[in-house]
Amino acid sequence: MTRLGTDELLLGEVLCCLLEDQFETMDMTADDMREVFEGKPLLDAHMAFYEDMLNFFQARGRIDRAAMVMKQTKILTAAVARATEIVDGVKVKTVIDETFGKAKSKKKKAKRRTKNK
Repeated sequence: MTRLGTDELLLGEVLCCLLEDQFETMDMTADDMREVFEGKPLLDAHMAFYEDMLNFFQARGRIDRAAMVMKQTKILTAAVARATEIVDGVKVKTVIDETFGKAKSKKKKAKRRTKNK
């Protein structure tokens, strides 16, 4: 479960295998799917996959496994929300100033060392 939640390539391959008959009906190749299976469509497919797994385990009375799927879904949702917060909080000017400011300091120190020799 965790690997499917963190390895997008593996998840995409699993979903493509599950949907293979539908792709053939629509004359879509694996390459076609790889081109469109990114970002929001992949996240939506991921969540739908988890929902189907949850329904599958609940229908079979496997409450333990259904609970694991529910927990993994909460983790995925929280991770996406947190990543979005982090990215939204990045101050581009600050990052650039810090990056180039450090580069200048290193150059100045190198020049000082060269003069002192």
